[in-house]
Amino acid sequence: MKRIDGQLFRATALCFVVCLQATFLVPYAVLVPGERTNVFTALLVLLPLLQVAWKRLRTERSAAFPWRAIAPWLVLAAGLGLSASLSPAPFPAALRALSFIAPAVGGLACGHGLFRSEKARRYLFHMLTVCFAGLAISHLIFGVAPSFLGLHHHALAGALVLLSAGPIHMAGEGGHLRRALALALLVAGAVVCFVAGSRFVVLLPFVLIPVYLAFRSISLRSALLVLLCSAIVAGGFFVIYPTKVLRVENYESTYYRVEAFPATWAIVKQHPLLGVGIRTPRQQFLESYEPVSGMATKAEFFGTLERNVTWDNQYLSLLCGIGVPLSLLYFFLAGRLLAGYLRRAWRQEIDFPAERALTFALLASVIHFTVHDGLFYPQISWFFHLLLGVGAFYLPAGAAQRAGAARPALVPESDDARATGTLRCVSN
Repeated sequence: MKRIDGQLFRATALCFVVCLQATFLVPYAVLVPGERTNVFTALLVLLPLLQVAWKRLRTERSAAFPWRAIAPWLVLAAGLGLSASLSPAPFPAALRALSFIAPAVGGLACGHGLFRSEKARRYLFHMLTVCFAGLAISHLIFGVAPSFLGLHHHALAGALVLLSAGPIHMAGEGGHLRRALALALLVAGAVVCFVAGSRFVVLLPFVLIPVYLAFRSISLRSALLVLLCSAIVAGGFFVIYPTKVLRVENYESTYYRVEAFPATWAIVKQHPLLGVGIRTPRQQFLESYEPVSGMATKAEFFGTLERNVTWDNQYLSLLCGIGVPLSLLYFFLAGRLLAGYLRRAWRQEIDFPAERALTFALLASVIHFTVHDGLFYPQISWFFHLLLGVGAFYLPAGAAQRAGAARPALVPESDDARATGTLRCVSN
């Protein structure tokens, strides 16, 4: 009987506990009264991170520590702390920076250190399926209002999109029963988003189906069928929610996102290096700003600005909140991992169920971040970076078995290694 690695088991168990808490926010404690930031989940994700780090230090002392991979994230974390400390609202900015960077580093570390084997990944996707089912069914039973569990409809949609990797993986494993159950769960999640008024989820297939065609993950016939069904659903959605129809004039959802681009540029020109802080009100930096789109008056725009602390765009919120250098550093680090995964998925080096699940969850989230600053929610940041770590450091079943006592590095060793889908291994 194979001996169970106690440290690995504890780290994995802690990771699953974080997944459950991040989904249902139970248990939950307000650690900082008066602040909206979910500090509890942001601190909880440090437990599996510390366990993974402790396991590595105990079992792989003789192996070289991968400072080349870790140092940039340490620099990013230190930069976020410095940016928050120099902002006009240092304490709220520091809390929101913590809720962003702690789940990001924790998710990547767990994705790299805990889910290299096919068996471990299967357990993870099963856990995501349980979380997805629980979140969708609980909304259907107890109420589908976006305020349930304290989630705005964008945060609810973001969580369901990431958790959908579970049922999508289940559908790809084959078997009529599995596929039927996975389809039922996905439909339930779509219904929750539909009733909550998530226009993003309704329109998402029109963007992602062409991507799936490019990756040869779906046949042309199936793609056309999905697009037809999506068109019918979208038509019904806009009939039921006529206020969700995109308009150019006097429509807050449109003008706020359009004006965010020139307004961000106006702030970045004033504070290019460290930004103004993630939770800092922006009116004081835009006193002389005049809306350029013509979609709203200055009074309307500033009224919306007062109700929203950050932009409804993750990328602009980072540029404005933490400055250009730190934003570009994060974009480079996360983008390199995502590009590495997509390159291997394009070469079909990843098994079909995992490839379909990870590609959908990651790309849909990247698109979602253009209309919602989801990474400032610790649960969204955790699940996104956890799946990004699983995909970026993916080891095929045979390679994972051969790794044995070897340690996978954080970067491919050579073109030959990349071509076979393996990561460099350094002997202990």
